[in-house]
Amino acid sequence: MGCVAAFILDDLRERVKFAHQFRSIAWIGCAAIAAGCVAYYSLITGMWLAALIPLLLVGAVVHPTWAISRVLDSKILAWVGRISYSLYLWQQVFLWPGWMHPQHFWLRWPWNVIATFTVATASYFVIEKPLLRLGRKLAARTSAPRVTLLSAEQFHARPIRLDHLP
Repeated sequence: MGCVAAFILDDLRERVKFAHQFRSIAWIGCAAIAAGCVAYYSLITGMWLAALIPLLLVGAVVHPTWAISRVLDSKILAWVGRISYSLYLWQQVFLWPGWMHPQHFWLRWPWNVIATFTVATASYFVIEKPLLRLGRKLAARTSAPRVTLLSAEQFHARPIRLDHLP
């Protein structure tokens, strides 16, 4: 769905005027679908949410003055984005499906969300950030082969040699 959103953004200049007329209807429709997904869980809910999230992001990119754009640009959500990989890893441990009833209190709402964010933040600062620094140091020490880039004129001026072909 993210790729579809990228295609929408790529061809957006031509469609902005047309879509601008129907934005209220589109937002009401998206809000209704999202509310329906939250209120009535089904197997198709994940597909609808996967389609709505990229559309929300496209709207935020195209219209940075909208309220939702300002919310998505907040420091709290930037922090969530920074620890998102750790959240992705640790949510598997703490966030269980709604139909399962875990015995431990830290696996139940709201403690599971608090535990996920706490462990993900600790993991980011203790594991991820130091390893990123180490990776940058190692990358700086390696000597990558130098590649000479040719301009279009230089490339076309070079003679084509066919003697090295089999």
